[in-house]
Amino acid sequence: MSEVEEDLKATAEAITVGARRLVAIEAAKLELDPKDPMVPVLSAESQEISRRLVVQTEVEDALATTLADSLPDQDTVASRHHRRRVPDSSPARRSKGRTSDRA
Repeated sequence: MSEVEEDLKATAEAITVGARRLVAIEAAKLELDPKDPMVPVLSAESQEISRRLVVQTEVEDALATTLADSLPDQDTVASRHHRRRVPDSSPARRSKGRTSDRA
């Protein structure tokens, strides 16, 4: 495995850990009374994780692009679909009538 592939894997793992923590925080907040003093503490942690996830996904995109660009045949499935968006099925998106981002 190349260094770029190792970095991509490590970045994906870090994103997964952060996303799982974010889900756990948001689930915990749902169980709390809105006036509970832990709500702002958890909200601050949620914001910090979200900021970190943005940076990590940008790094992941750059690594994936670097890896795709290094392939001898640029017409691979990975390079053709690299910019494809993953559907966003969040309640906020559904309520606006949108189920996916389009590039």
